[in-house]
Amino acid sequence: MFCIQTGNISEAAYQEHLNRKEEAMQSKETDKKKAEDGDCHAITMDVLAVQLVPQLQASALYFRQKLAVHNFTFYNLSTNDVVCYVWHEGEGELNGNMFASCIVNYLVNEVGCIKDIILYSDGCANQNRNAI
Repeated sequence: MFCIQTGNISEAAYQEHLNRKEEAMQSKETDKKKAEDGDCHAITMDVLAVQLVPQLQASALYFRQKLAVHNFTFYNLSTNDVVCYVWHEGEGELNGNMFASCIVNYLVNEVGCIKDIILYSDGCANQNRNAI
């Protein structure tokens, strides 16, 4: 039996996905409260969609060579502080090494303490599913 929403997984697998999603949201909310109480640091991180520069509306210029710009953002759930790491394709690739460097730099320069640190992110393959 296939799930109506996606058409490619069983109803049981889809329900398990929804249960895990709800569990993750509850866990994030609990960690946010712990961070607001000063017990830990709760940080979310995400890669924004690739931006092509320059962004032009003229169709004649659409296929000209554009520069891909990447933005890896950290958000502190307790302080609402935001730190963005922005680079273009000439400065670095979109791979695990680049994300690991950003994470280490953020933790050392922005967090840098002895409290527990909890990081949340989505399922971006380059960002999370690497051996770095």
